[in-house]
Amino acid sequence: MKGLTHFMTGVCVATFFPLTITAVYDPDLILLSLLIPLGGVFGYLPDFLDFKFTRYLERADYTVDPGYHELDPWKVAKTIAQSINDAYTSEKPVRLKLETLRLPNGMWRRYSVLFKEAERQVQVKIGPLISTGLEVKPGSEPKEEKVAVVKYKPKLNYSYESVTNVDIWDGPTFQFRREGTEIYVDFIQWHRRWSHSLTIGVVFGFLIALIAAFFYLASGVFLSDFDILMIIGVIVGGVWGHVLVDQLGWLGSNLLWPITAKRKTGMGLTRSMDPIANFITTYLLTILIVWNINRFSPTPAIPLSDTLFFLVLVILPISLVIAGAYIWEKNFAVEKEAVKEKSRDEEELDEIVREIAEY
Repeated sequence: MKGLTHFMTGVCVATFFPLTITAVYDPDLILLSLLIPLGGVFGYLPDFLDFKFTRYLERADYTVDPGYHELDPWKVAKTIAQSINDAYTSEKPVRLKLETLRLPNGMWRRYSVLFKEAERQVQVKIGPLISTGLEVKPGSEPKEEKVAVVKYKPKLNYSYESVTNVDIWDGPTFQFRREGTEIYVDFIQWHRRWSHSLTIGVVFGFLIALIAAFFYLASGVFLSDFDILMIIGVIVGGVWGHVLVDQLGWLGSNLLWPITAKRKTGMGLTRSMDPIANFITTYLLTILIVWNINRFSPTPAIPLSDTLFFLVLVILPISLVIAGAYIWEKNFAVEKEAVKEKSRDEEELDEIVREIAEY
């Protein structure tokens, strides 16, 4: 999920602890209300650590792109196949980075990678131009189809999505490692390792609780065991919420680092960049936050029963969003097909004009 969704996850978890809300009314404990935004910070922290630090510690053995002018899929496909074969023969992990192709005016050239595990082949196809907002420019595909298929030797085990699109911002990385007679593929191998574990959440929880206890002690206020446990719960809950939400996707996380060394594959229910999934999740989290603040406040501002609250603010709006997304997707598919048909007609017309010109 996106950063805002993870931040809201941590905030939501914090509001399930009544003291984070009622502390506002106690001068001695008012600072405990800061646990609400702090929960959001730790809800976002795992991705911050990965994208701001961990990624820069990784070094690729191979770096490749199809070239701005050449748009050569064979160069990419051969490099991928070579990386797989090298990992098998050397028995050492081989890291590969696929670079993106950035063009002027905020446009990018998309190309896709498909692992055909049964045939032991990798396919690379040059695609259309795409905006930073992931909007495809109609008719921008290469005039002649550019596809390359290259065989590799060992059996491949790849648990992520079969097709990887390389388009905007920084390109993806793959790590190929040998286990027995197979090569296992780790997609973005530096992501969701130690930072996305349940154990690191516990470590952060105890660390922040210890700092808070010393801070209050210096101010002449003693925190009770319950207060300490609440601080631990907010911090741990923020990190765990991030990890568990990520498990809904494909990549998964290394849940019990350092006891385990590999990521546990996700459920594959959604993608981290899916705007609808992020919107619905963030909306649900916001509603839960409002619900918690309302029910834990001395004077609730929303005079609705829990059943009516969730019916009006959750079930009805989300049903409308899902219905609207379905209708939009259906209409978009029709429009897309119409654009393709128009492109085919224009190509046929161009071919006829060329034939006439030859006579």
